[in-house]
Amino acid sequence: MSVGTKQGLKRLVPDIVVCNSKEVISVIELKYLPRAQPKYKKDIESLALIAQNRQQIAITNDRFRGAEKDANKYALSKNILFVWAGVHAKEKTDGELYSVGHKQLDGCYLQLHAITESNSKPRVLQRR
Repeated sequence: MSVGTKQGLKRLVPDIVVCNSKEVISVIELKYLPRAQPKYKKDIESLALIAQNRQQIAITNDRFRGAEKDANKYALSKNILFVWAGVHAKEKTDGELYSVGHKQLDGCYLQLHAITESNSKPRVLQRR
């Protein structure tokens, strides 16, 4: 998807876009860094930019190859959920909500973590 910014047109490619039969209901960014600190700033900036411009954005399911079937255009839902989910090593600052400072994500953002540590199962948690 492309979003207009002060610097010009910015192309964004979320990891997962979830649609129902009528609209986009979630945009998800994923990170898999099981032995490293989570890297999230670019993902949160992308989610915030999409949230800020949600009325102007529509997603299409055009095909790059093969026969065209059921090509639809999906607007972003008023109740859309923006998600950052990661598998990563323990954070330096535990409990931080990554969306702080991005008001456009207030009330529509969820953070999911699987925190890895040596010789133990991942600790799974969510933050809103």
